[in-house]
Amino acid sequence: MREFVYEAIAAGSRRFTLGHTWDGAPLACGVGLAVLEAMRSEGLVERVRDRGAKLLEELDAALDGIRMVREVRGHGYLLGVSFVDPRDGDSFLPRELRVGARIDDAAFERGLIVLSTQPTRDGYAGDQTLFAPAFTTTDDELAEMVSRFADTVRHVAEGVERELAADRATTGAER
Repeated sequence: MREFVYEAIAAGSRRFTLGHTWDGAPLACGVGLAVLEAMRSEGLVERVRDRGAKLLEELDAALDGIRMVREVRGHGYLLGVSFVDPRDGDSFLPRELRVGARIDDAAFERGLIVLSTQPTRDGYAGDQTLFAPAFTTTDDELAEMVSRFADTVRHVAEGVERELAADRATTGAER
């Protein structure tokens, strides 16, 4: 590295975090270029752009009527679903219900991998799930994924509603 870069690090944090193992490696770069070429030649970006809006509509329709679902949003094949307390349709779900983790587990049992979170930057921000199929997913596979995900959310929502009702009954009985 150049002397002025070294001096800045030496006088500052005294740390220099290197990149990832394969950063700049010729083989990894070659693979990356081949992937980009395949995406171009197979029209994958255009397909996702064109099909993504319909996928969003399909997912939204499949989740319609599940009171725990607040919003279905996204662009292309990167979609998100946020969840709320079904009792008021607005509040965050109680953390101890672990809804995000339950969604992930139930989806996996149905042969679907999703990523759910309970973001906590500057405080609790609610349960959300990322729904992000591969660019190469066929229309039939997308339909199957939407069906499995809707089944997953419906299953978890039913359990959550039962638990919330039982908690309400217990809390009401204690008063």
